[in-house]
Amino acid sequence: MSLTWGCCSTEKGPGEEHIICTGCKKVYHFSCLLLPVCKDNKLLRSWKCPQCSENTPKSTRRDSTPTRNTNINRGSKKPTLTSLPEVPPVTSEEVHKIVQNVVRSEFNSMIQQLNETIISLLNKEMQPIKNEIKDISEFMNFMNARLDDIEKEHEAARKLKNEVLEENSCLKRAVADLSARCTTLEQRLNTTEQHLRANNLEIQCVPEGRNENLNSIVKQLCTVVDCRLKDSEITRCTRVAKINTESNRPRSIVVQFASQSSRDQLRASVIKYNKANPSNKLNSSDIGFSCKKTPIYVAEHLSPANKALHAAVRTKAKEKGFKHVWVRGGKIFVRKDDESAYIIIHNMESIGKIK
Repeated sequence: MSLTWGCCSTEKGPGEEHIICTGCKKVYHFSCLLLPVCKDNKLLRSWKCPQCSENTPKSTRRDSTPTRNTNINRGSKKPTLTSLPEVPPVTSEEVHKIVQNVVRSEFNSMIQQLNETIISLLNKEMQPIKNEIKDISEFMNFMNARLDDIEKEHEAARKLKNEVLEENSCLKRAVADLSARCTTLEQRLNTTEQHLRANNLEIQCVPEGRNENLNSIVKQLCTVVDCRLKDSEITRCTRVAKINTESNRPRSIVVQFASQSSRDQLRASVIKYNKANPSNKLNSSDIGFSCKKTPIYVAEHLSPANKALHAAVRTKAKEKGFKHVWVRGGKIFVRKDDESAYIIIHNMESIGKIK
């Protein structure tokens, strides 16, 4: 038996439930009508499709409930219990509402599934970023800890630096004080050494001999410059070591006198002799040396410090054109010319006065 379909016009399968309209005799699937499957025979025998229900004349009632088909000839017999109950037709509004509910349900389901998919994709894509942020966070924690250590080390270094600076300041003050004390001691030592040489004269550039007699040489020198001294007034004669070992000059002779006046007497005689003989000042031939004629100098016996100062003063005076440099009483004097005032040089710092 062929069926005329009023819904999808196709058979969905032998197991698909359907219903036949009592008006147009078309077949409808329950699923297409969005109705639950009905097993009531009475209802099945009286059911009409929505189109047939709309074509049925309405009663004079004010409601819109479709009436049953009055054209159907019914017998006088009561319907059997197995006949389908009369079911009101489904209107288009109800179908629209049903479809709207289904669409809304499907749309919500689709939205939920889409949200879950998006969240899953975002979680998947964000996982590397989360891992990187975690690594950065761990690195920042490590750097913060390291920074704290560096700050502690810096604070310790700052304290140590302050302590060192304080100690250095104390040491500088101590060194300055010690330097001042050393300078004072050097000056005192130099003064003491010079005082010990107060009775001495230094005779320079006297030729050396293997079996020389220094006392005889000094007496001969006294005779030449006409200085009459007793033998008892000369207490000691000796040669001293050279300051510059590479110099070809003979070692100087240091003569110690019994008194300072005896020393000054011989020195004054030498100065007088040189002034009297400007072209033939005291020299080696005057005291009996037949070798090459060399000048002989007689000066005060200076301490090592004063001797170095005297040499520096002579060099500076020569550079600046000073005419006179002399020593008297262990002190060094300079004068630019015969008319200018003399200058006393006490130490290396006062050499700056020569200008």
